[in-house]
Amino acid sequence: MIALSDEFVEKLDCVLEAVSFLSTLPFVHVADYGLNPLSSQRIATFHFLQGISPVFLRGQREVQSELPRGAAGSLNQRGEFVSALPWLTITPCPVCKRAELFAFSRYERQEATYIAMETGHPHEDPLLAKSIAALIAADAPDV
Repeated sequence: MIALSDEFVEKLDCVLEAVSFLSTLPFVHVADYGLNPLSSQRIATFHFLQGISPVFLRGQREVQSELPRGAAGSLNQRGEFVSALPWLTITPCPVCKRAELFAFSRYERQEATYIAMETGHPHEDPLLAKSIAALIAADAPDV
């Protein structure tokens, strides 16, 4: 188990080095999404975040596809939204009852556990557990 853990830490370090550019991308929370009936433009309202705290209250942008309210993610170099689900989610904390940024922690017994980035409170999300299970199944080797 120790050797396997060391191997995974090494792989995680490799991934984090490969995606270091992510720190240069704006992290956002989809506050609202709507379709302008006159122009058929899709407009998303984003909270630009530093951690869980909005840095700028809101910013609106035209988007190319429908976005789920409440989603967390980044805006890429072209300004397109890239969702962080199922790895990150913003949802009310079951302990302190305020919106928190939760990071995926583990998947076991068909349950996905997320940990609040600020308070450390755990949260289990059955809907995201299905997404994690689908990712695991898609990556599982054929037997």
